[in-house]
Amino acid sequence: MALNWDRFQRLRRENPIPKFALDKASKSLKKSPTDPYLQAWKASALLQIDGRAPEALPILVDASRQAHPDELALISVGADALKAWQNAAKTLPNRKARLQLWSALFVAAMKEECWEDAKLATVQANKEGIDPKSKKAMYYSRVMVSQLGGEHRITIAKATGKPDPVGQIQLDVTLRQMKEAYDSSPKPADESIQVSSMSDLPLEQSPPVVQKVLDGATWDFELLKIEVAQRQGEWQLVETTCHRLIDNIYKAGNTTDGNPTAARNAMIEFCTMGWTVWTSLLDAATHLYTGEESKSKVWELFTGIWNSLPPRDAKTCRAFGLTKLCAEAYCKLPTLESVIEFYFDCYRNPSCFKDLRRFVSALPVEEQKKFLDTIREHAKSLQKKAPEVTSEEGVQELLREWHEAEAAVLKFEFLLIVSLAERPNVAMLEDFVRNALRFWRVQMDIEGPETMCASESVLIAIQALLQLFEFTARSQYYYQAATIARYSLLLDKNCQSRNMALLSTRLHLKLGLGTLAFEHYGRVQVKEMLHDNIAWVALSRISLSHPFGANGSKKFSPDDELKKVIATFERMENKVDEVLYADLQHFNYATAFDLLDLKRKLHTSLTKHFCIVERRRIARLARLPMDTTLAVPLRNSGDISDNCDWNALQGVNHDQAGGIRNSHFVWPVTKMSIYHFHAVTDIVSGLIYKETRTGQVSEPASMFAQNFAKNNVMYQAYHKNTPLKKKFMELLSIAKREGHDYRNYFTEAEIHLINGFWNPIAAILHHVHPSDSLSTYPDMTLEAAFTIIIDNLKNDENELRKAVAQAADPNFDRMPHLTEDRLNSIYGRLEVLRALKGLLDLVQPTLKRTNSGANEVSVKQCQQVVGLVLENYKLHLLCVEEIRNRLKKNGSIHIRAHIFFGKTGEAIDELIPDETLDWFSKGYSDSAIEALQGIMKVQLV
Repeated sequence: MALNWDRFQRLRRENPIPKFALDKASKSLKKSPTDPYLQAWKASALLQIDGRAPEALPILVDASRQAHPDELALISVGADALKAWQNAAKTLPNRKARLQLWSALFVAAMKEECWEDAKLATVQANKEGIDPKSKKAMYYSRVMVSQLGGEHRITIAKATGKPDPVGQIQLDVTLRQMKEAYDSSPKPADESIQVSSMSDLPLEQSPPVVQKVLDGATWDFELLKIEVAQRQGEWQLVETTCHRLIDNIYKAGNTTDGNPTAARNAMIEFCTMGWTVWTSLLDAATHLYTGEESKSKVWELFTGIWNSLPPRDAKTCRAFGLTKLCAEAYCKLPTLESVIEFYFDCYRNPSCFKDLRRFVSALPVEEQKKFLDTIREHAKSLQKKAPEVTSEEGVQELLREWHEAEAAVLKFEFLLIVSLAERPNVAMLEDFVRNALRFWRVQMDIEGPETMCASESVLIAIQALLQLFEFTARSQYYYQAATIARYSLLLDKNCQSRNMALLSTRLHLKLGLGTLAFEHYGRVQVKEMLHDNIAWVALSRISLSHPFGANGSKKFSPDDELKKVIATFERMENKVDEVLYADLQHFNYATAFDLLDLKRKLHTSLTKHFCIVERRRIARLARLPMDTTLAVPLRNSGDISDNCDWNALQGVNHDQAGGIRNSHFVWPVTKMSIYHFHAVTDIVSGLIYKETRTGQVSEPASMFAQNFAKNNVMYQAYHKNTPLKKKFMELLSIAKREGHDYRNYFTEAEIHLINGFWNPIAAILHHVHPSDSLSTYPDMTLEAAFTIIIDNLKNDENELRKAVAQAADPNFDRMPHLTEDRLNSIYGRLEVLRALKGLLDLVQPTLKRTNSGANEVSVKQCQQVVGLVLENYKLHLLCVEEIRNRLKKNGSIHIRAHIFFGKTGEAIDELIPDETLDWFSKGYSDSAIEALQGIMKVQLV
């Protein structure tokens, strides 16, 4: 603050009368015009003087911009509020009642993360005299909240550029308090707070009770020691510790005086639970030695240990073999012999492909071919053994083994002929799909449909079809993949395959078939925490594909699903509160940090954020009142936590080698897109539709009330916009610094709408109402903003006219089909058209009142935009109507032709009965028509 605080307080005491306070505040502001406290004092005086209240609003807005309200306010509710608690305590008759009061303050403050107030509660409770049994909990609770408060102050100081020494002082004090608690020779009075459990580990002499824990979990503590040393960059200590553990195994397996059994057991643990030791050793060697030297040391150590161990067996083959391959990969290329040896040991293990994928990928091309030929021959040899087996059990076991071997072969074939190929051969890929589907049919015939309905062979076939779509852009392959997935679920009578249900949900959404997608999503039965991981499969961008859901027998409501997910997050947060906050004397400080981290993760969850975004968009498209609970507090937007499992769809890994490379199938919702929505799209929409904090349009009576309501919306817009814009720009800067194109964080439809419409709309509002300080990306003149909008509307109009002509074309081969991308584009444009209509109603009166040449141009541009908006809206409805008529006429016939397309279609025809395919085709056509019905519900005004 520019003004001395004591002097400021003295001025307030000496000038209690509003008239004199106003005069003194005005004079002081001439010297310090941006001081928020002086501005607040002046505004307070104006509010107390008759007729001058309207002058206070712009001063208060400016004052709040000087010191953002979500900064220090979060540390404490302020002295006045705390004074009320202290006064209440004085009225209570006994110590027990006062302790309950301070406990209530502590819990309330902790829930709101007001660390200073929580610390006050612990200090006051301590003064009252607490139960000796609770003294330790009280002590550590005070230390914890003091540390959290100090960290928060330092974070704010860094963000604002204003130093705050109090934060560092608090951290120093908490460090001293912890040192006192760790002191191995405490004063008798301090014995109750001495560390006496697992935290005694840093002491030179641990108490006997802790030593027992140490003795019983030596391995865990060694791993913890390595982890801490790695974090600190103490690579010499990491290497020494790893060598010591390895030496113990070597000595145990020594042929002269060792115990081979003990060595084998230790090595199993070493290569499974203790895999951290190997990775840490490799990291240490990399940091401590040159490339060749590090490889030589690791290989020498590894071969020495390996040669001292007894032969591997069924129990040890995977752990030992994987360790050997990793060591080979670090020191040189893994050998073909080692890879084949591991395969024959582990091909029946479900993890075999995952284990070997990276090593097979590293082999030279010729060796990859030899590996593939070898495992194919092995699978054929198992099939030929069938006549030699006489017992029924033996035959069944051999068949299972053959199935597992053939499934492994399919995975490696897909890896080598598709995933690792620069441009896979389409004909070869179609043959692969046909072979995979035929093998799936054999599996179901032998082991039963319900057992094998979601086997790995059908998942691989679907993967291959998605790859075919990527390389050819033929929608037929998408329909075939969806048909196979739907047939798999039809066979799954007991709804056992959650993975297939998730995959089928995404496939049908990609085709714009919302009713079927949500029918399959209902089979997943997502519970509690899993919403945070997999809700994106059905709900990401749902507001721009199926905002209205559907009625009738296939009824579904996206808004209800979104509401359910948000409610789940709130319920989980409440459960964390119940565990974390009992009362002050029983506060579980030992788990508090972990629980606070979990709570913050829930607060800032990307899933929760995008669900709120989707609900806000749906409300605007449906012209419904905005739900008052859909405002996201700024502190929950500071650092969004992405907890989504973007690889939740089995076999369709969008970011891993060996999975599908078509990122359009799994296009993650990104933090950057969320920040842009909150900072631009949401703010702009809120202003255009005159949404207040309650989400309703306000119509106050008095002129002052009208000005206040209008400015209140602008004030909220500014304060929501500024930090979110800052976060968006930070992410943008990071992306550019790392060489990433920011367009990778948005879909093509989003990029078009953001650059072509939302940013120019924000720029227009900024120029017409400059006091609102709306951010734009990038800044542009008023005329330039209108020009960009007009050009894009004209381009969209031309595209729509072509789309209408194509939709009306009776040629069967040119039947228009629906996709999620197309729905996103249509709804996104309709959302923009509605916003433009509202924007023109908002800015035209202002532009007409202002006499300038520039504004005359803008008025003409406004009139041009009005005509383009109306024409684009009519063309959208006309195009949708044409597509709907075509689908009603021969949609199911057209879709069935898609399913029967090419060699892959022939394989599907062999697999699925005709009557089932007829039913599927009609269902797809009906679902597409239902999706189009929703578009017709969007009104321009």
